[in-house]
Amino acid sequence: MNETQIKPVAARWLERLPGLRLPACLAALSAAMLLVLLPVAFVARARHEAAGLEAALVAALICWAGSALSLALTSLVVRFAGANGPLTALALGLVFNFALPLVGGLALDRTSPELSAAGVFALVVVFFEVSLVAHTLLQLCLLKALR
Repeated sequence: MNETQIKPVAARWLERLPGLRLPACLAALSAAMLLVLLPVAFVARARHEAAGLEAALVAALICWAGSALSLALTSLVVRFAGANGPLTALALGLVFNFALPLVGGLALDRTSPELSAAGVFALVVVFFEVSLVAHTLLQLCLLKALR
């Protein structure tokens, strides 16, 4: 009988990620969010005037805050949680990264008629996708630096 050997798959792109400290991660997160905010705010302002611009700014800020809190929590937990620190940090970070933007966006959509008319929840979803990708990559860079 031939036995099939299982070969591990190496993620070479992951090895090339730089190790970044928390301030550098927050700066990169801010740059990524700002890069997307500019065109989204332009379109939102064109469609809904001042309320659209306000909705875009609030949505971007909520998503940035969730990702920034998650990165800060990762930095703290990894230092004090021992061997399971990275896994614990990833799990706890998801709470801030997912819950804060989605609950905040839903609350704004229900309580503010002006922002709701401007589509604040849809804008939260747009910025959430951007912050999720940026947060995931930056969290890997942060974990690499904290090793």
